[in-house]
Amino acid sequence: MNVDNPSCKDLATASRFAHTVGVCHLAERLMRTGHVAAADADVLIAVAVLHDMGIPPFGHLVEQALDELDPPFNHEVLARKIVEGTYAPENKYHQIFADQSLKLGSILDRHHVDTERVFRILAAESGPSLISGAVDLDNIDNLVRMAALLGLGHHKQLAYTLISSLKVVPDGTVLIPERAVAEVLDLMRIRALCYEIMLYTEENIAYSALLHELAILAVTHKLITKDAWFLTDDAFLRVLCSQPVTKSLAKQLLTGLRYKTLAAVRVDFSALAGAVLNSNKKREFTKQLADEAGLAERDWASIFVWYEYGKVSRTIRIADQSHQRVIGSTSSSALVALIQKRRPQKSGHGLGTDFRRSWPQLVQKVACNFGQILAVNSIRGLEQVGLEVDEDDVEFQPRLF
Repeated sequence: MNVDNPSCKDLATASRFAHTVGVCHLAERLMRTGHVAAADADVLIAVAVLHDMGIPPFGHLVEQALDELDPPFNHEVLARKIVEGTYAPENKYHQIFADQSLKLGSILDRHHVDTERVFRILAAESGPSLISGAVDLDNIDNLVRMAALLGLGHHKQLAYTLISSLKVVPDGTVLIPERAVAEVLDLMRIRALCYEIMLYTEENIAYSALLHELAILAVTHKLITKDAWFLTDDAFLRVLCSQPVTKSLAKQLLTGLRYKTLAAVRVDFSALAGAVLNSNKKREFTKQLADEAGLAERDWASIFVWYEYGKVSRTIRIADQSHQRVIGSTSSSALVALIQKRRPQKSGHGLGTDFRRSWPQLVQKVACNFGQILAVNSIRGLEQVGLEVDEDDVEFQPRLF
């Protein structure tokens, strides 16, 4: 799900279909290099076509919520169930589109595609693959596409040059040679810029908080489940807008956002200990911070935590016949924001300027219990945010964009 907001407006036009076509195009370019055996061409194209097939509506956001609250749920593993027709109670006769039964399995069989190899590559069983690795066709297309839509320039030629350097072994593992280092570093720079804009700019924080809350509510109340995940974004949004538990939040996506970010910081952790805020640790961190901040009786406010490990930057293994080395570093950072979900009903129940300014210290005090902290930085531009108080207990009035 791509949200239409000020700093990522064009990104809202991206779609999984366009991305899949892009990955297929890169796969075709890779085959032309001669670095892929001719016998593997159909497998490579099948992997490119199927790699995002099992993603639910609202994309990885809902996938993550399903995996956290009702594990396991993984879109790459789900590809096998879709092809074999076992992903839904209705089995292979289920129709995602009316009067159109599943035909993927029969199409792959007709072209004599080794589906077991396709599934192994999708699941990255042998290590970094064409679709799941530090540098792969999936994230090359994603990053080049995001960079263009975010106004960071067009980098098609970079993608082509990098693709021409990759070497693929029969098990689908991708090797990155020394001659590709310059292009890999350029791609990592673009990755960092894209994620900095999407994650750590003030305009996006409140939108992200609302979307994450919607996803959690939808899964918790079984508006979407592992057995019934196959909805389009539009169909899922209609479900959210029709259900009492999600209606007020979902309609903000149509009429205008009422969530407001009061304070936000970025916490950079050392990556040496691995991911420090998995789903359970993140919940524990959020509870500790809410207790420390005294938010228990302020139901109009909430804490939003988004954690990433290896998304903003990651280590890349460079492998030639003679030697191997690692470049880059793995990021481990958290966005921690104080969100106003609605106006406090009474004056004096809000959080003053001093409290908001002390937010970095509060966050750091709690975060040090979860990992080694390298830096804590306030998100710029939030100092002027004012707290809106609703003296008359009047609900927010929707606004149009």
